[in-house]
Amino acid sequence: MGCGCGKKVKAVMDVVEGNVKLLEEKVRQMVGDETEYVPYVAQRLERCLGCGQLTWMTVGEYAGFLMANAVDVVKEFGELEKLPNMTRFEKHDGAGMYCRRCKCYLPAKARVKDMECPMGRWIGIKVLEENKVPTEKENKGENNGKG
Repeated sequence: MGCGCGKKVKAVMDVVEGNVKLLEEKVRQMVGDETEYVPYVAQRLERCLGCGQLTWMTVGEYAGFLMANAVDVVKEFGELEKLPNMTRFEKHDGAGMYCRRCKCYLPAKARVKDMECPMGRWIGIKVLEENKVPTEKENKGENNGKG
């Protein structure tokens, strides 16, 4: 019988990947690059807006939930759905989108292409490869009609 560590490690890596992509996007916006590199994110988040499992929480409110369930968060990290539901809050100042079911910060989760919605709300959204930053040659149209 395995320890289940593989699932927990994958969950940690997914959380890191989503947050790194979110940070990269914020940095690009700060320097004036408005290119959407992850085309499916807006569609995923739009579907979350209509879900009864959506809650709006500040980082402090989310941290409070995690602290109140600290032992279980560590024990069940790969399956946070097992934790009690988070309180449902309406949108308020400084709040971000979280899922009461999977306990994820949705703007980060939506950026990880192999993630799924536990409610099945992302089914049917075509997950395209992330757009690549064009090379200098491509920007100048020097691809000789290839590509």
